[in-house]
Amino acid sequence: MAIPNHRYVKNSIRYSDMLYATLDCTPPNDNGIGHQHEFLKIPDGWSLAGQSEGLAENVIGKLPWGTHCLVLCDGSSLATSGFERSDAGPGQQFGNNPQLAMSLDCEFKPKDKSRRVLICRPSGDGQSLHSQQTLAAMWESSEFTDCELVSKGNVFKCHRAVLAQVSPVFKRMFSGSMLEAKDQRVELNDVEKEVVIEFLAFVYTSEVSCNSQHFSAFVKLADYYQLNCFTGPVAEKMVDAVDKDNVISILRLMKGMRERPHIAQHWKTLLAKVQACSELTEAVVAEV
Repeated sequence: MAIPNHRYVKNSIRYSDMLYATLDCTPPNDNGIGHQHEFLKIPDGWSLAGQSEGLAENVIGKLPWGTHCLVLCDGSSLATSGFERSDAGPGQQFGNNPQLAMSLDCEFKPKDKSRRVLICRPSGDGQSLHSQQTLAAMWESSEFTDCELVSKGNVFKCHRAVLAQVSPVFKRMFSGSMLEAKDQRVELNDVEKEVVIEFLAFVYTSEVSCNSQHFSAFVKLADYYQLNCFTGPVAEKMVDAVDKDNVISILRLMKGMRERPHIAQHWKTLLAKVQACSELTEAVVAEV
């Protein structure tokens, strides 16, 4: 199962306008000595870290990273602060053999034990990063919640301020004399548990990670609560995932929202993709 992007942000450090994390998302201050066991895909927005000024001493050698060495894009291994041998100090290269292995699916892992792979991405605005990390922590910890979303007997603890900030519908519900404001509880009309979790994950982390089988329910829920910033990215993901088996359902779903500004461009892209692919075109013609 893919690691959510917000966990990489949470388990990263910032240096010289970049975020650095390990590919298996080990916390930088982990004092254990372990290694990445399996091939993993690089998360969206990240890349394999390469040599750069100050990286060895300020990122790799400064912290333990739960291992002896971190592997860079050229296969070199640099010692962390947890390195326990005398032939290389923190931040120094250990060994000369390339230690980066790549699978046929373009996934990566270290070749030897006691190593992890280092990845990076631009950090962006420091204030924005702080906000992102704070909201992601709120989502994972579920501390100090003050309202509930309920569906099919499942109760999801949330924060009214966060929901109201992203959705004008939630804002109205939690204001004034509405029942939801009194009970601090919103019924979601039998939405599947997995869909609600994916929906809230985006609200708190800005990540679109919905399963393709949930596209329809996912978009309808986001659209009902007017999360325009949300339905656009999901529509983009639907277009990317369209195939002969789901093209009809995706066309029907997006057609009903095609006039909305945040959907219009994705609708045009979908039509162009269908027209350019004979397999998709045949599936549509067969349905008609």
